[in-house]
Amino acid sequence: MKAYFVSDIHIKHEDKTKGLKLMELLKALPQDTTHLILLGDIFDLWIGSHDYFVKKFNKIITELKSLSDRGIEIHYFEGNHDIHLKKFWQDELGIHVHTDEYYFNLDGLVVRAEHGDLMNKEDKGYLFLRKALRTFPMNFLTTQLPGRLVEAIGDRSSRVSRFYTDRQDQAYKEKVKTLTQNYAQEVYKEKPFDLIITGHTHVDDDFSFEVKGRKARSINLGSWLDHPKALIVSKEEQKFIEL
Repeated sequence: MKAYFVSDIHIKHEDKTKGLKLMELLKALPQDTTHLILLGDIFDLWIGSHDYFVKKFNKIITELKSLSDRGIEIHYFEGNHDIHLKKFWQDELGIHVHTDEYYFNLDGLVVRAEHGDLMNKEDKGYLFLRKALRTFPMNFLTTQLPGRLVEAIGDRSSRVSRFYTDRQDQAYKEKVKTLTQNYAQEVYKEKPFDLIITGHTHVDDDFSFEVKGRKARSINLGSWLDHPKALIVSKEEQKFIEL
């Protein structure tokens, strides 16, 4: 089994750099690919099954559907920029959608995957907002909004999000890495794994630890705002490829 993981691409337009890079990756996936894992915030905004998004990102949707038809198992994890995905992505396209963590078994390699926006338990404001945005009334409301208003909301939310995630000073990076590593060790106690893969923070990290003689590894994918990349995971190796 061979899985490709990508996260935090934040595509605004499919015909511009990040959208084109994703299309290059999708078209170049080798025949031995068994899984494609979209770990959240693939688009800068996607809410529900609004026609605005379906039309705007039609080429990417078509390519993903083609890969699914080819037999590649695709999983899409909701992030904080892409929510209420099940009606379109799962019910219509047949792509597996997850709102929380999910465990994969790749030839005996146990992989826990999640977007990563639940790592900071002290961020009460975000956790409340996350819960509120995933209510049925909010989903219904957003699917009824005109496309232009949806776009305006997306631009506004992206600017707010960038305030928190675009900080690149070393002190901030070290704080985020510590948070990621502590979280990995904490959730390992709930259910052991060989590898945990997260995104969300835009700070890439690779950390190994050991619990009672069993080795485990935590990888945060960073974001495509720095440089596009994908993580290839198989039982034999886990490595990044630059795009």
